[in-house]
Amino acid sequence: MLNHFIVINFPVLTGLIFLVLFLLTNRALDKSVQRTFYLLVILEIVELIAFSSELWTASFAEPTMWRVLVCAIGYGIRPILLLCILQMVMRSEIGEKQSFMLAIPALINVVAAFSAFFTDLVYSFDEKNQFVRGPLGYVTHVVLVFYLVCLLLISIKRSETSRLESVIVWAICLIIILAIVMEAVFPVYNISRTAMVLSTLAYYLFFQTIIYQEEIRGYMEQTFRDQKEHLREMNIIGILANEYVTVCYVDVEKDIVTPYRMDPYIEERYGDVLRSESSFEHIFRTYIAKDILEEDRDFFLNLANLQEMLSYLRQNGRIARKYRVERDGMMLYCEMRAELVSTDSDVEDIVIGFSNNDSRVRKEMIYKSTVQQEIDKVMETKESLSGIARLAKQLQEAIEEKLLEL
Repeated sequence: MLNHFIVINFPVLTGLIFLVLFLLTNRALDKSVQRTFYLLVILEIVELIAFSSELWTASFAEPTMWRVLVCAIGYGIRPILLLCILQMVMRSEIGEKQSFMLAIPALINVVAAFSAFFTDLVYSFDEKNQFVRGPLGYVTHVVLVFYLVCLLLISIKRSETSRLESVIVWAICLIIILAIVMEAVFPVYNISRTAMVLSTLAYYLFFQTIIYQEEIRGYMEQTFRDQKEHLREMNIIGILANEYVTVCYVDVEKDIVTPYRMDPYIEERYGDVLRSESSFEHIFRTYIAKDILEEDRDFFLNLANLQEMLSYLRQNGRIARKYRVERDGMMLYCEMRAELVSTDSDVEDIVIGFSNNDSRVRKEMIYKSTVQQEIDKVMETKESLSGIARLAKQLQEAIEEKLLEL
């Protein structure tokens, strides 16, 4: 008896063991789908027990209520297995009302299966404990075919949006139909049960494949974002190098300013504002109002609007502008530089750098002043020489006139 039980149930048990292992280790599966698979496992285990018990009770010399019970359980469960798969296939298309309507044929089959306790309309057992099919003996088969047809229709409808799922559902239907036909033609009684368990396992693997694809897609999207961020940093480094102590990146499409480097003074005064993801105009106007001397503000106020800044950069290529700020009672010379950078989309972003060039500017001013003084001296000398030349010419002309008179 034990050997017979192992032989007929080994394929089913193998499939169920692997399915349970998958369910216990896969935490990424949707909770509702996971619950349905657990329900399928429980039902298939109950069906396995009922089927094995039916074979055991069939060996009795006369029918018993125990055989009627296990037959009713087996007949009642089989369409429910297909119903669970059907509801998972239609998970995004049906509500509670439609789900209940789909369950009605399975409920009718359960009632018909358990009606054997009271009537012979579906099935019964003769005095020799032989199975006798009644007038409604094919209710279970009709319900199974109904759910198979529903699965086939849904798979056809889904073929364009979810090709893999449609192919798997088609395969499930064809394999179960083939198993039922083989059981009707050949003296075998275990193929459809094995087909059902293996089909459940195959459908689970579809969900696992989808999860894997989503994880790969998420990884690729994150990699793409990291590469985009790296491209930004490379653009900043390539354009501004190490000359500017404060560097900001302006995402034009999102109107977000991202600070990449800030000197201690800017960090203290504007760090919170720069990291608040405020608009470019708000941040730029705040800096102009707090730091730039009023005499130098006009140029920057004209570019405080992001679109005006973009328009100016597209026309002129870049901005390199000196201005003055007052810090700790001292006037310092600073410089702002802005350039457009290309992105992976059609929209160009902006990189802005700020530097304290006071010492360099003052050296340039001293140099220019010195050069100008030298130029002025040369010009004065030239003018002096020109005056001497004019006096000499006038003296020469006077001498020539006196000689003519003599």
